[in-house]
Amino acid sequence: MPGLGAFAHVGLGKETTFGTPVAASDYIKIISESIAHEIEELVLEGLGGVVDEPASLEGLNTVAGDLNVEVHPESIGHLLRSALGEPVTSGTGPYTHTFTPAQDNFSPVCALPPYTLEVHRDLEQAFQFTGCVVNQLQFNWGVNQKIMQATANILGKDVALIAKTTPSFETNEPFTWHQVNPQVGNPLTAIDTISAVQISINNNLEAVPTLNNTKTISRIRRNGFRVVEVQFTFEVEDLAEYNRFKNQEENAFQFEFTSGSNKIKFDLPKVRYNAFPLGVGGSGRLTVQVSGKAKYDAATGKAIEITLTNGKVSY
Repeated sequence: MPGLGAFAHVGLGKETTFGTPVAASDYIKIISESIAHEIEELVLEGLGGVVDEPASLEGLNTVAGDLNVEVHPESIGHLLRSALGEPVTSGTGPYTHTFTPAQDNFSPVCALPPYTLEVHRDLEQAFQFTGCVVNQLQFNWGVNQKIMQATANILGKDVALIAKTTPSFETNEPFTWHQVNPQVGNPLTAIDTISAVQISINNNLEAVPTLNNTKTISRIRRNGFRVVEVQFTFEVEDLAEYNRFKNQEENAFQFEFTSGSNKIKFDLPKVRYNAFPLGVGGSGRLTVQVSGKAKYDAATGKAIEITLTNGKVSY
């Protein structure tokens, strides 16, 4: 029978050594995935007395693509760990996991904690992608995107086919738009004019091939600064946010979702707007989509910090 996406699943296993496969121990519900195995074509250049293109050889094998998920209180922690580094965990249940972006590398050959991903596509075997890290992680929510979603851009090392495992999914519901308490300023005060939020963490990683007697990469290393970008859509009722842009202020933002005993909190201590394209689009209400960056704050040692509170003991 042809494969059916409804039966797909993604499993995760924490690697201790980059690229060494680990069986899935946790599973994450996906909306979609596009993790692709690509093989470079090496076309011979020697002339052979015919006008047809010469033969091809197998070149570098690469793994990359996206996972799109709804943000559930427990399973999202694995994507946060791979994007930001090991959390600090406290509490005795519920547990609080604080993800502050790492300044050190996971290992000399991998910048961030790697995972083995089992991607089952309802075919006779599952795809096992090893050495996978989150290069970019983007969160979206708002009055139009009422269920918080995240998109993780993945870089990986290698792929194999394995027998699929049986998934066991988290039962907690994902976070939704009405559960958030937005705050802004120094000190933080409540704000109710934001209608949409996008937060993007870009680690600027690169899959690096070397002469290592294989056709796969040997490293995933940083190749630039980590950048945290934001987009906020505001209902424009006064000039307060424009003046933040005009004066190039750096203000703290905090977004905390609460769902029973489960929480996710985004702390951005210094947000600086770099575009405020205010205009009149017609006879209706005024809105503006502001873009900016969360800058590193030396006082707190972070540009962003994401805290999960849930029933999971550790990541």
